Amino acid sequence: MSSPDEEETLNFRFEEYVRGFMEHDIEEAIKAKLNFLAALGLATYTEVLGKLQVGRTDSAATRLCFEAGWSLLGTWDGATSQWAYGKLRCGLVHRYFPPVEKEGNSGDGVVTVLLPGGEEIIVYGPNGERQGIAVVPWFDAWKRAWRELRTGMLASDEAVHRGLRVFRELLNEAPA
Repeated sequence: MSSPDEEETLNFRFEEYVRGFMEHDIEEAIKAKLNFLAALGLATYTEVLGKLQVGRTDSAATRLCFEAGWSLLGTWDGATSQWAYGKLRCGLVHRYFPPVEKEGNSGDGVVTVLLPGGEEIIVYGPNGERQGIAVVPWFDAWKRAWRELRTGMLASDEAVHRGLRVFRELLNEAPA
């Protein structure tokens, strides 16, 4: 059974790290029209939501955690978690640009348009189809998701313990 102190600590972690650092970072990147940094931050922070949801922080669970975090966002964009992980998250993190499929290859050709309004990263495929993401709606869905995740976790003793453990692991803290 979780104690009121544990619940308070978990709530504090969400407020300090998720709202205080993560949400603030993305807000500032969007205000400054730093499209790539906003999208990269959202990719990373979406994965963190998944880590809290599934309770894993090991590198073998990267895809699992990102897709779990993406599923918490709801159906705001229509993009599947598999597309978002493979094309968006991995493209941003490992290649700087999200890869797109071109005829005859598996994604080495990239055409990316970064709109100056700070709202969208759009990637076009070989036939001119949109294969991209809107940063501001992604951020809105992410903010809603972390608040709902926190509420759900605080309602379950097991989730409180899982959340505290994940935050400790992410922050490299010794077990309590």
